[in-house]
Amino acid sequence: MFDEELEEGCGSIIGDILVGFGLFFLVIGFFKLIFAAIEAFFILLSFLFNCILWVFYKAKLISGRRSGDPTSETNDEELASYDGRSPYAHGLAALVMIVGGLSLFMGNDASNVSANEPYRVHREVVQTEPAKLPLLQAKVLATKLNARKEPHTKGKILYKLKRNQTVDVYMKQGGWWLVEVNGVRAWASAKYLQGQ
Repeated sequence: MFDEELEEGCGSIIGDILVGFGLFFLVIGFFKLIFAAIEAFFILLSFLFNCILWVFYKAKLISGRRSGDPTSETNDEELASYDGRSPYAHGLAALVMIVGGLSLFMGNDASNVSANEPYRVHREVVQTEPAKLPLLQAKVLATKLNARKEPHTKGKILYKLKRNQTVDVYMKQGGWWLVEVNGVRAWASAKYLQGQ
């Protein structure tokens, strides 16, 4: 019996070790995949800049031939070959990736604010007291809507509103609207009211 328990315990430990190794290699593989994607992007970007440099080289060569300048062909010999353009292309690609990475990781909400404009936080204004005049009129969408003394489902029901009935709204608070019917104010769920 003791041997069986020992075998089960060892099997459990070996299983845990294998799962741990599996997770370790899965995480390593995930990061290798990310780095491979970044490297592929860098190579494509570098190739693109190499092509752009080649086009500029050819345009300069053609314009030099048209102007009759014999030195234009010898000045940029390093740009004539792919290997000569590669360091410039790699540098431009690295610069683009560094600037792009910095803009991604260092951007924030305040980056769009000019130096002359004070930074304002946009917050929803919380109404603490009912308005003296109605904020809006609302139509009841439910067949029978309970109007309660407090803005929650356990509040005492003061009266019921009927479908398509129009009510004045004096306050909004957490999904509840304070409505008034025949001079009596009560809270009704905003889900079943439609502002007009």
